[in-house]
Amino acid sequence: MTRAAVKKHLTVLSDGGLITVEPRGRERINRLEPKGMAPILDWFSYFDQFWDNRLNNLKKAIERKEK
Repeated sequence: MTRAAVKKHLTVLSDGGLITVEPRGRERINRLEPKGMAPILDWFSYFDQFWDNRLNNLKKAIERKEK
């Protein structure tokens, strides 16, 4: 992967709030930003509950048909 490609990916992560960048002389220190993951975890949580409800309803429907 080229340096330009790495820079582009890091810029996207930084713009999205997923990492922070700290310049140190000629270096740039990149750190994961846990708070940036909150919207993603919320999104996963929504769909986790959605599918839990759907699959529980399916299970109940199947159990009723078997009786």
